[in-house]
Amino acid sequence: TETAANRELKEITKRSLKHADPYKALYHGRSLPAQYQRRLLGHLSEDSNCVINHVFKILVGRDELGEVYDVTPYLDEHPGGDDVVLAATGKDATDDFEDAGHSKSAKELMQDFCIGELDTSAPIIPELEIASKKETANYSRNLMDMTKQYWAVPVAIVGISVMAGFIYLRKK
Repeated sequence: TETAANRELKEITKRSLKHADPYKALYHGRSLPAQYQRRLLGHLSEDSNCVINHVFKILVGRDELGEVYDVTPYLDEHPGGDDVVLAATGKDATDDFEDAGHSKSAKELMQDFCIGELDTSAPIIPELEIASKKETANYSRNLMDMTKQYWAVPVAIVGISVMAGFIYLRKK
């Protein structure tokens, strides 16, 4: 039996797929955008059984077929355990699925969890470059390198000051 929360999840996911270009997200192994994950989680808050895991269990995609699956209901029954399924969620799981050597009946069972197809005709959105802590670390490293490179200037200033002070005191 499908709960109201699961039905709503499927509808929200289908709507999200049209707006978020998930084909690219699945193809590159990225998760559904956080704004859609939060929206999905917010809609599931009434069903306490779904809330905990749905952010991570939203989608398993198969790029070659252009299909998206909600495998949440099958997690407890999966023979390989839910960790295997969770590792493949939010991305193109075609290789993971095929590498596991699933039987014909397992492939047929997947059709029960299909919630829609990806719109492969949607234009690919170019990736945005996002600043990270790595760049901040590089800035700090560059500053330190520059300081090491120009160490002679402060040393020269101190040396000249000491010499000037020594000459001044000798004249007195």
